Amino acid sequence: MDGINEIVGSGLTNRNLAGRRKRENTQHVAQFAARAMEAQGWRKPSCPVSVETVWHEPSDRRDLDNIYGGIKYVLDGICTPSNWSSRKHDYTRNPFGCGVIQDDSQKYVGELVFSMVIDSENPGVEVIVTTLEEQE
Repeated sequence: MDGINEIVGSGLTNRNLAGRRKRENTQHVAQFAARAMEAQGWRKPSCPVSVETVWHEPSDRRDLDNIYGGIKYVLDGICTPSNWSSRKHDYTRNPFGCGVIQDDSQKYVGELVFSMVIDSENPGVEVIVTTLEEQE
């Protein structure tokens, strides 16, 4: 998954490339999250959630702040997709999410937890969503 350096770099190089990379990364997260949601019988919570991410990096070459820039794709991928606004001629929000949570605003996401492990055989990101009520 792209980190902050790739996000910024693609935006500086080519605006269309930046949009395409965001869409690809967000859709990738949404596809995996939708399968996990179905397997777990997930119901969209009405209370705020904690989103924990465990980043499995193939090596220790990327800085943590670079890695964690990918949280944008994770949160957009798990949000409820938006509808087309004919008035604005655009989507009102992210159109690619899978609906794990309603939105990634502070009203719905009360906590973000980050960690990183070196895992050259299975790189990627593990996402754990729990309601804050469950943690009390």
